[in-house]
Order: sequence, then structure tokens, then C-alpha cells
Amino acid sequence: MRLLGSVEVAPRPDVPGTPVTGQRARLAIARLALDGGPVTSEQLAHAVWGDRLPPTWRAALRGLVLSLRTAFDQHPTGPVGGAIRTTATGYQLDPAATVDARQIVDHARRAAAARARGDTATALQLGGEAPDRPPDLLPDDDATWLAPHRSALHQAYVELLLVLSASATTTGDANRAIVAARDAVAADPVNERAHRALVEALAAAGDRAGSVTAFEQCRATLATRLGVDPSQETVDSYLTALGAEPAHDAARVPRWGTSFVGRPDELARLQRMLTRPGLVTVVGTGGIGKSRLAAEAARANARGGDHAYRWIVLGGLVEDELVMAVVATELGIRSDLADPTDVVATALSPLGRAWLILDGCEGVRDGVASLVDALLPRCPLLTVLATARYPLAIEGERLLELAPLPPVPGGDEPDIDHSPQLQLLRDRVGNAGQPQLWTTGHTAYVVEVAQRCRGIPLALELAAASLATMSVPDLLDQLDRARGGPGDQLWIMARAAYELLSQDEALVFRHLGLMTGPVTLAFARDVTARAGVPPVRVARILGELANRGLLGIDRGPIRWRYTVDDDLCRFAEHLMDERGERAPGSLHVLSAVLSWLPDDPGAAPDTYQQQVSEVMPTLRKVLAVGVAGETDVEVCLELAFRLHRFWAVAGVTEGRYWLARLVDTLQPGQASRWGPYARWALGYLCYWLGETELAIAQFEMSVKQLQGNADPFRSRGLMYLGGLLDDVDRGAEGVLHVREAIDAAKHLDPALQTAVAMGLGAILSERSDPEAAVHARAAIDLAADPSSHVAPDRLAAALATAGMICWQVGALTDAQEFLDRAGDLLDGQQRIATVVCLAAGAGVALSRGDLERALDSATRGDTLGTRLGVERELPLVRILLARTLLLRGDLPAAGTASMSALAAAAQLPHLHPLAGALETAALVLEAAGGASDVELSSLLAASRSIRRGGDRPIPPTLRPPIERLARNVAPAASSIVPSPQEAAQKATALLRACFSQGGMT
Repeated sequence: MRLLGSVEVAPRPDVPGTPVTGQRARLAIARLALDGGPVTSEQLAHAVWGDRLPPTWRAALRGLVLSLRTAFDQHPTGPVGGAIRTTATGYQLDPAATVDARQIVDHARRAAAARARGDTATALQLGGEAPDRPPDLLPDDDATWLAPHRSALHQAYVELLLVLSASATTTGDANRAIVAARDAVAADPVNERAHRALVEALAAAGDRAGSVTAFEQCRATLATRLGVDPSQETVDSYLTALGAEPAHDAARVPRWGTSFVGRPDELARLQRMLTRPGLVTVVGTGGIGKSRLAAEAARANARGGDHAYRWIVLGGLVEDELVMAVVATELGIRSDLADPTDVVATALSPLGRAWLILDGCEGVRDGVASLVDALLPRCPLLTVLATARYPLAIEGERLLELAPLPPVPGGDEPDIDHSPQLQLLRDRVGNAGQPQLWTTGHTAYVVEVAQRCRGIPLALELAAASLATMSVPDLLDQLDRARGGPGDQLWIMARAAYELLSQDEALVFRHLGLMTGPVTLAFARDVTARAGVPPVRVARILGELANRGLLGIDRGPIRWRYTVDDDLCRFAEHLMDERGERAPGSLHVLSAVLSWLPDDPGAAPDTYQQQVSEVMPTLRKVLAVGVAGETDVEVCLELAFRLHRFWAVAGVTEGRYWLARLVDTLQPGQASRWGPYARWALGYLCYWLGETELAIAQFEMSVKQLQGNADPFRSRGLMYLGGLLDDVDRGAEGVLHVREAIDAAKHLDPALQTAVAMGLGAILSERSDPEAAVHARAAIDLAADPSSHVAPDRLAAALATAGMICWQVGALTDAQEFLDRAGDLLDGQQRIATVVCLAAGAGVALSRGDLERALDSATRGDTLGTRLGVERELPLVRILLARTLLLRGDLPAAGTASMSALAAAAQLPHLHPLAGALETAALVLEAAGGASDVELSSLLAASRSIRRGGDRPIPPTLRPPIERLARNVAPAASSIVPSPQEAAQKATALLRACFSQGGMT
């Protein structure tokens, strides 16, 4: 029975159907087909005639059924006898009959069940059964009883698309996932699951901009049609998609445009080795095929659909200290300087059975070994697959050593099918359209070419590429001429291919030696154009290099990316060094990236973050050249400074590393235009990492070197310096610096005037001084004035800070106003200002007794703050979370949050955040009966000593419970005041004991 479109009946699915004509006949057969069971005569009559049955409806119904049976029996390809059966109370369709509409619903149910139990193959198959367009059930009939069936059919159609999209994403079929998700959105524009599927599919495909656009489309559609915002689940999915997957698609396994030839046994062995968690390292000489084998194993894993995987390229990296930061950045998370393993382990452990693939570990074996050694105990289900020339040499490492392909068997006409080397040559040469290579008389020459390659797959690839444009004897002659150069057999093959390039082709290839990891056409064109290559020729040149075997093309779903093998990259760098091109080539890369950045170094990185993220492997290599003094350090300093907002979002730890290394290249007293700004940026990143003393030192040097200049960064430096001095209980000095910053900013940008005025308010708010709210209001009035032209992102940050200041001094009405305005501008963005806004919002809601809102804000603030690595804000947001949970009566959760607050406060170099964490721990312990009065009194005494030392009273809205507790435990007060560190350790131990099994009383 076919109900979609025109109604038809056929004896078998594979033959044309006979149309069921007449509205009443269609309605009757549709009701029988859709119900799938007995239908009473009265029910069937109402389906045909509605509520107004004719007086003789029973006779009319019998006549209608008879006419249907007669039509079915006269089907041209055979009768459909017995399709409609008579029951005791009415009629029933033959139970063996198939109905297209019911099949769609059944497929959707089974597909969803398969997806839920992890059977990706079945889910993918059933999802693929979704119709090409939304099903149209009896479009010309408006009977009301059809509505629920149409709704169920529509939901099933969308469900099939969503299962298909999710399963295709799992298997790495990005195009299919995106198309299915787009169809789901088109079919059901207000279905948030469909929008989430599209956001996730685009993010998985590496299209970060598309993912952002899809989320904005979701927001606009829901607002227009329903007047609501996306649900928290949709927002979280969006943040996860952008955070868990890097902008340049680290998760996606690289694609080769050629078949996998020659190592079936090694592939099978590697797949077996990867069935157990732990470290597996594929080792072998350059060009032996380590990356290709790892990629084939990863793709086989993805097809199985059982495990998550992350592919990260480390080739070209030589700084062991950066391995953790690079891995964190590539995973789309932030690394913490004190213990960078924490956030990476936290991100990987929930994935369960997962693979982390680290490709090209040669230059950072010690760093990778340290990373793996730290991760595996904390992620017991994690498998790390590394490729390197040599083992990582850590306990438990399992090795797969790749040897050269077996030699060609002897004889005049060796069996190609039993020689992996000849198979590889035949496949690649055949792809290039040169079958005559295998004609009689050529075999001996081909065998000699293979012998020259010594079983190195990449050398064979290069040879095959050359044979597309020359005869075998000519290639042998070319190899003879290339023997004189340095390097192993692979380099000889590479040189033979390189010498056939035109001048522009050779120039592009050499510059590709500076570009690590996949690069886009736009980036390659931008860099090589600065070296003199006409931009319009670069695309063709890249294609020619790929034909020569010197370049790989990953034909991704969004845009193509070009990759040079690590060993060919080293060969290209060698060629650059021969010509003295490394320094100017590095400047071409730096200049290309600088051209993407806005004129204002303080502008938000939204407009360039994706571009810079994609080329970070290349930037690391070029910045290392600058640190080594082999290119213009001033340009490196300028770029590192201008990227300070990017580092703050993408990876504070890595930004701090490069800025510190570059600043260290400057000699004492050396004149440098960009040195003071680089020091400023270093201080800025250290500030957010909680490295207070280092931040103070860098800001002091920066503002001193900028003395006498009407420079906004000097004013900003004074502002940060004031706040940092306040952090180390030098508040009087801090106020002086901020007042100096206000004077310095009088004739500068209103946004800067706003920021420094807010800085003074922040210092005063730490002392519960009501004047702080006055400064906050004045700063916001200035920033919001249209004539000030303050950018929305800076106004949002100012509003969030103003809300925090006003909450801290108890000006709740002003605080709520500022936070509402900030929330409208921030609108779910992943920014430090969002964390501040959420923390202050939790404080205001808690003060007003709105525990649900306080819990939501504190939880989201903690999650985002942890993800962004905003160490300074975490103690307060966790204190507020613990206080909220305590008031809700959830003592175990309050205990966990309190311990997290203590841990976050202990990580910071300044003590004052620890005071609030100790007070909160005391409140939780009192409620749970987990500490004596003497113990509680000692915690409060330690808190008071911290607050007195920094002149920081308890914020008014948090004060009453502490004052009550202090009165209650005063009689049992101990005369011994523990140190803050001792008190934090004692509080943590008490909380842990209290909330262990059976510990809470």
C-alpha cells in the first residue's frame, strides 16, 4: 500500500501500483492501512464521511469496500486478493501487507534504537532509508483524523534525518551529515534537535563559521516563530561543538586521494593492538608510511562507530614544553599552567573508549612521553596512537615497527601481485594514465626503479609521479644526476622530482617547507605571493606539485587542504637554507598573518580567530625561527603582541610561552619598538593565569618603557598593575596606579577611560566601599554614550565588571541592571566577560533568594570559566555555587563545590580568594555536622587574618551567615590561628571525611 503522494496498491513492492481513485476510496484504504489492525465499521465510516454519516452508511460502506476489492483483484500484474478482510466488527487490512508510511515510522524507531545502543552501521543504514523529501500523506484530503498520522510521519522523517546526520558525523562522512541535518532543519525549522545536529555536523567538518551561522539561524528562527531563545541544551551543544573540536578540524583524519596499498598485515596488526587502551607507537624511518597506516586504522575505527578519536599533528614542533599546551589547543580546550594535565584529562576521560592520535612526534618525544605518562593513569579507557621515528620509551609502550616494503622477487617477469613495491607503482602510475609502463621490455627498468627506492613507500610515490611525465629509462637517468646531493634515498627521489619544477613551482615548494600541517589555498597564496609568485598561478602550481608527489591534497568537505610530508618538509627547508631564504620566507608568513589582524590590537579576535587557529602549526615553526634569531625579532614581537587577545581565547599557556621566549631575546637596554608592547601582552596573559608576581614585573617594565607617550597601553598597563598590587595586599599603591591611569587616559579613547574608571571601582569594591558603585555608574554612562563609540564587546565587558562591583558593595538594583544589559550583549559568547557576568549574576540571585537562577548562573559560570582557564574567577563562582547548593539542602553537592573552591583559591598566588572559600567550607561543615566548634572557629580565624591583611571585608550580601556562625562558635574559639594554607588543607580534609560514605551526620 502506497499512501505517500498518490494512493496506490500493488501485489509486490517492485511493480507499478494501481491508483486508488475517488476521495472516499482513498480515505477508506488509508484508514485501514494506517491503523494496521481491525477497524470497526463505524470507525471506517467516520473516516470516509466525517461526523455526518449518511442514513444508509452501512450499505454504502459495504459497497465501497466491494469496489476496492474488485479493483484490487484486477491489478494488471496480478490480483491482490484478500487485501481487505472482513472481521466480526468491521474490516482489516491483510497483516502481511506493507505500507510505505508505516515503514517510515518503523525505520525511524529502529534507527533511533540502533543509535542509542551504539550500532552505528545499522543506524546509518536505516537513516539512509529517509525519503528524498518530506512525506506527503494524502495531500488533497483534509480529514481531521489524518492529522496525528501526518504528525507521526513527519516526526519519523525528521528522526531518520537526525539519526543519519549523527551516524554520518561519527563515521567522518561530513557531507552526508551536513546534508541530512540541513534537510531536517528545512523540514522542521523550530526543532532544536535539528539545529543542534547541523551545528555539530558543521563543527565536525571543520566549518566553524558555518557552525556559528547555523546557531544564529536557530536563534533567529526560534525568536521569530516562537518568541523564545535556544534551550540550554542547544547552547551547551553549540559551545561543546566549538570547544571540543578545534577550528581547524583536528578530529578529522586526513584523507589521501589514493588507495592504500602494500601493508594489509601491518594494518590488521595495528588494529588488533589498538583494541586495548594504552600507548601504541608506530615507528620507522622517514617516508615509511607511519601516518598513512595510522590514518587507515583510525578510519576503520570510525567506520566501526565504537570510539571517539582526535587526530593532532605535532610534526614540526620542537619545543617539548609546548606539547601539553598544543594538545589542549588542538582539542579546543584551555590548559592550566600549574597542572596542564587536568583539563586535558577532564576533556578526554568522559569520552570513554577513545583514541588520541599524535602524528609526527619526532621533535618532541620527551614532551609527548610526559603527556602520555600523565594521561593514561587518569584516562583508563584512552588509547594513544603515536607516530615517530623512534620509540617514546615509556613503560607499557607497545611498538609496531614499520620496515621497508619487501624487495621485488627475482626473475625476468616478477609477479606484480606478490610484490607490494610493484603493486604500489602499478596503482599510482595507472592512476596517472600510463598503463604502457607494464608492457614487455619495461619490466626490468621498473624493477630497477623499485630497487632504487629501497622499499620506502614515499620514494615509490615520488617515482610513480615522475613516471607520469617521463619514461622509465629517463627517470633512471634523472636519479643518477640527483645522487650527488645530500640526504638519503628519499631525498634523492625528492631532488629528482624537484629538479623538474619550473622556477615558480620550485619557489612555492620551498616555502611550503615553512608550513606545517594542512594549509589552505588562501594561506599558501598569501605567503607565496609575497615571495613573488603571481597569486593566480598558485592553485595550478599546488596541483602540479601534487602530481609530482611532492604535496598531498586532503579533499575535505568544506575546502581542500594541502600537506607536505614531514620528510619532504625538511627537504624543502634544506633547499631554503641553501639559498638563504629562511629569514625572508619566515617574514612572508608573519606578514601574511599580520595582514589578517585589525588595526586595533585590543579588538576582539572574532574576525580572525579561525584563520589564525588554522595556521598555528606554521606560526609555531616561524616564531621558533624568531626566537633563534634567524629572522626579524621585531616582527615576531609585533605579531605576538597583536595576538594577545587571540591567546587569551585560544591558549593562554602557549601565548605566555612564546611571548616570554621572544622578550628574553632582548638585551638589557636594547632599543625595541615592540618590546614594551610584548611585555605588556606577557603581563596580560600572566594576569589571567594568576602569575601575579611575573605579571607585576612585566607591567612595571612596560609602563616604564612607555613613559612619556600618550599611549593607551601604558594606561591599561597602569590599570592592571593597580589591580595586581591590590591582589598582593598593596592596595594603597594600587589606587595610586589606577588614578595615574585615569589621568593618562583623559585624552584617549572613551572605552579606555571606562576601563580605568572601572578599575578604580573594582579596587574600592574589594573594600566594600560604596564609592565603588559611583565609579562603576560613571564608567558605564561614559561607555554607553553613543558619542564615545565604544565597541559592543568592550561595553559588554564593562557592564559585566560594573555588575560585579555593584554586587560586591550591595548595590543590587544597579548590579542587576548592568548584568541584564551585559547578558543581552554577550548573548552566550565564550568570553572571560561572560564568566564575570555569570558569577555576579549568581551573587545577585543568591542575595535575592532566587536559588534556581543562582544555581544556573553559578553552574554555567564554573563550566565556562574552567573551559576558558580563567583561574582568577573560579574561586568566587564556586563559592557562590556551594552557597546556593547549601541553601537548597543539597549538602553533598555543596561539599564538592566547596572543595573545588578551596582548590581553585589555593592555585592562585594571592591569598584573599581563600578567605571566602574557608568561610564557605565552614558553613557547609556546620550544616553537615562535619566539624567541631573548635575546628570551625579555626577556619573562621584563618579567614579573618586574610581579610585583615588585605583590608577586604566580607561582601555585604555574603556576610550574615558568617557573622551568625562566628557568634555560635565563639565560646569554643581556639587561640591558635592556622596559616591560610594549613586551614585550607584542614577544611578540605574535613569536607572529604564528612562526605565520604557514611561520613555525613
